[in-house]
Amino acid sequence: MRAALFSTLTLFTLLLLHVTQASAASYYWHAAVDEDWHKGANWTDTPGGGGTAYATPPGSSDIVFFTNNVTSNCTLSAAVDVIDVTMMGYTGTVVCGSNNVTLSGSFTQDDGTFESTSQTFEISDDMTVSGGTFNHNNGFVRFSGPSNNSSRTITGTISFYDLRFHENGAPGVGITLPAGTLLTVNNNFSVTGNNTIHIESPGNGTIDCVGPAINFTNNNSASGFSSTATIRISGALATQTLTGSGIAYRAGGIGKLEIDKSAGTLNLSGLISTYQNWTHISGNVDPGTSTVYFRRRQNNITVDGLNPGTTSFYNVYIATSLQPLIFTIIDEITVENDLVITGSDHVSVNGGDIQLFGDLTSNFTKRYANGTSTIHLVDPTLDQTITGHASILGNGILPNITIDKSGGDVYFQDFISIKGDFTVESVDNIFPSGSTVGFGRNSNLKILNRSSLAAIPFDNLVFANFGMASVINIGDDVDLTELQTTGTISMQNNVTVRTSATLGNEVN
Repeated sequence: MRAALFSTLTLFTLLLLHVTQASAASYYWHAAVDEDWHKGANWTDTPGGGGTAYATPPGSSDIVFFTNNVTSNCTLSAAVDVIDVTMMGYTGTVVCGSNNVTLSGSFTQDDGTFESTSQTFEISDDMTVSGGTFNHNNGFVRFSGPSNNSSRTITGTISFYDLRFHENGAPGVGITLPAGTLLTVNNNFSVTGNNTIHIESPGNGTIDCVGPAINFTNNNSASGFSSTATIRISGALATQTLTGSGIAYRAGGIGKLEIDKSAGTLNLSGLISTYQNWTHISGNVDPGTSTVYFRRRQNNITVDGLNPGTTSFYNVYIATSLQPLIFTIIDEITVENDLVITGSDHVSVNGGDIQLFGDLTSNFTKRYANGTSTIHLVDPTLDQTITGHASILGNGILPNITIDKSGGDVYFQDFISIKGDFTVESVDNIFPSGSTVGFGRNSNLKILNRSSLAAIPFDNLVFANFGMASVINIGDDVDLTELQTTGTISMQNNVTVRTSATLGNEVN
């Protein structure tokens, strides 16, 4: 009885050992001549051709090596599913043909030639190409699946045809591009799935998109939150399209974006979210009816507009949460429809000008903004509306505002706070619409009327401190005495008003 039990336990133990070894078996290519991957006899368990040849080819629990002991080529005649593929010192060629290749681990190439599949090459962990030749074969490379790590690293100068980062499983993944890494995507680049994907680079790792489609359609609300790698859209294609998630807030977030097209046009589509700088070096941009959502990740976001020329957007949201945002414009941008400045902390819009053809809304919930940009309301035919915070004067503080419309009216709405200069150059009419407009928190603020209007009409006007002593200069051509009939004029503490105009009895 004991002997039978011992034999059974021994057999069970050996089976367990066999399963454990088989779960991570190392397969070394050792064919003497060009051969087929799928013949077990072409593989051995030790490098250099020694050891024991396998009866079957490597499978999903195995690790594959191509080393300097063999020069023969390896050709796939069917799909392959293994853990890792490593090419070190190998001078031959691995030809995948039109067969799918799936790695639940990593791909490492130091030498040799890897002719990838024209179908799908899926990698769950890292990819390193430090030498040899990687030919994309017009195939599709996807980083996806249950990674063994919460991050993947892609290293080297690698040319892809189609490249996709896809994540559906918890807890999401960070993709790291080390300094000097350059991934060139010749056709379509996509970030998809329903969990977080952050494309990070501690240096200047770059994904260079020269193909027709760049898709950031991941629909997780936190995706891209810590993305720091550069996404460069370049090349000379007549048309390239950058597509966002179409979901508000921050889904499908992009890292740093560079537009550097030697020819052709970049089309913007959907709702595009970014947490980093947006730089337009060259090429045309057609915003279509897209919305670009600049969302705070760091204290500063810079939009470097085309010079000479302008960088065009359709809708723009500038938003922050919990911490302040300094949004800096270099040169000039054009917003063809609406501009919304919002969030739960303050936003300072600095630097160059914004040419705005739609409505302006600024309703963030803190009052310490220090913007220096000028927002120009310039649509020559359509009416435009300036909307402030729904209930609190001092929230949503705007920088300099200039109204310069050859036609159309301007409407004021809610509690509008302006720290910068307010200039009316040209407009048909201004309708205050029961609003309250506050000026203040500026050492030398000016209110100027250069238009054909007899006066700038306000309903309720407040000369405010917005938390700081203010000096306000009112141009002699602004007749404020009429305000007694449309609303009230009030003045907060620590505010000095300098003007030769008569303010009337409502000032206190």
